[in-house]
Amino acid sequence: MRLPQHLLDSIKVAANARDVPYQSLIKVWIQEKLRSH
Repeated sequence: MRLPQHLLDSIKVAANARDVPYQSLIKVWIQEKLRSH
């Protein structure tokens, strides 16, 4: 998946704050969004 660099940078900051790999955080966020629908 290609993401704009600014978005990827923001995701990496959020992942770093949670001490998780950024790709794992993306997967979690996608799963949460899908469950909410």
